[in-house]
Amino acid sequence: MQLNYDDGFGLSDEGNRFLLNIQPVIPISINEDWNMISRTILPLISPDEVIPGTGSQSGLGDVTQSLFFSPKALTASDWTWGVGPALLLPTATDDLLGTEKWSAGPTAVALKQTAGGWTYGALANHLWSVAGDDDRADISSTFLQPFLSKGLGKGRTLAFNLESS
Repeated sequence: MQLNYDDGFGLSDEGNRFLLNIQPVIPISINEDWNMISRTILPLISPDEVIPGTGSQSGLGDVTQSLFFSPKALTASDWTWGVGPALLLPTATDDLLGTEKWSAGPTAVALKQTAGGWTYGALANHLWSVAGDDDRADISSTFLQPFLSKGLGKGRTLAFNLESS
């Protein structure tokens, strides 16, 4: 789970937003050489005055579903990688919390884990709208997320990531 709070947000810089992303990552063995890794992002959003005059909303945003096809064997330099499709599903419970567009595109991830407990890499996708409400803007959106984490032992991890759309 990832919780974000944004202040000074929106068209007039007077809004704020809480965003809780529930992000289960589930590896599924396809055969002895390949995995399929499912990554679902279920956003719970609560914006206030992000669009001036609209007040507050609260609910589910659009779900992003990514499927990474990844070889089980590491590369010669010990990297893990995966590629596949990303889908944006118009599941928002309020018109202001979503795009009202179905979108699809490619996604990729690459990461390396070291013996010292470090993990680093990046995840990226690009989505284009393919169907949905003609009155809403079309989507052409790139997402980049470099990340770095350190395993501290006893199930604890310190992580840093940057998300850019």
